[in-house]
Amino acid sequence: MISEKYRDRFNEIRDLYNTAESDIKNIGRDKQELVVTGVNQCRYAGQHLLRALTASEEDEIEGELTSTEKHIQRAI
Repeated sequence: MISEKYRDRFNEIRDLYNTAESDIKNIGRDKQELVVTGVNQCRYAGQHLLRALTASEEDEIEGELTSTEKHIQRAI
């Protein structure tokens, strides 16, 4: 489904997402509160990822993947 050209990039995004999710869970457990900013950044990343998956232009795919990575890094 995913072009070989982008496979490594998607794997990096997956790893970043897993780190962000773990951080959000740990803070929630430790402080008994939800980190809304981190959750929102993950939501925004998801929107950009879906746009990248449905884009047809290379420039658009690249831009959406870059936005995805930036949002996930902010969540972390």
